[in-house]
Amino acid sequence: MIRALCVAAVLCLVALAAPAQAAPMDLPGLDPSRYTLGAEFSVDADVARRDAGVDELSVEERKKIAAQLKLRRKLADVHQVLAFTTTGLLTAAVVFGAINVAALDRGSPAYASLKPSLGTHRVLAGAALSTYFAAGLSAWAMPPAYKANVAARAGKKKADSGDIHVALSVGHGIGMATMLATGLLMANVADNRAWKPLAAAHTAVGFTTAALVFGGAIVINTL
Repeated sequence: MIRALCVAAVLCLVALAAPAQAAPMDLPGLDPSRYTLGAEFSVDADVARRDAGVDELSVEERKKIAAQLKLRRKLADVHQVLAFTTTGLLTAAVVFGAINVAALDRGSPAYASLKPSLGTHRVLAGAALSTYFAAGLSAWAMPPAYKANVAARAGKKKADSGDIHVALSVGHGIGMATMLATGLLMANVADNRAWKPLAAAHTAVGFTTAALVFGGAIVINTL
């Protein structure tokens, strides 16, 4: 009798344990038939994949994404080098410009003696604009960030370093346009009374824009 009771107890335990092992796990939003413990997919990884909005990818899709990310990384490096170069050229141009403005305000040295320095300022400013537009082209050619696209598809997009970089880009874009406009006005339109405020604005915007470009270059490392 005791032996029969023991056998019955063991059978009951086996009967209770079997459904727990064989039945699919109830995971909201997931197809339970895709998951088995110890198989190539782990439950934690797939839950994370579901939460991130990432679908299962084919080998071809993975290769395509890998190639895009490789190109993105190369262009990001080019973009960053051009941004740092623009920062250096722009800072040098603003410094030369500030020296020229101070000299013109004092009236010494004479304007004729300042022509080489004025020419240097214009060359540096032109070079800064060239590298700036080249940096913009490299950003335009850059494949989009895959993670950002996935998050957007899943409706879970949050502000990140990419958004900060875009905000800085808008800021220094406005700064570049303002510098160009004030510089052209100073050279061609402004009279003596309007020239000083324009020169002050030109210098201040120049230093601010250089700082924004530098900040954007630093943020690139976190993209």
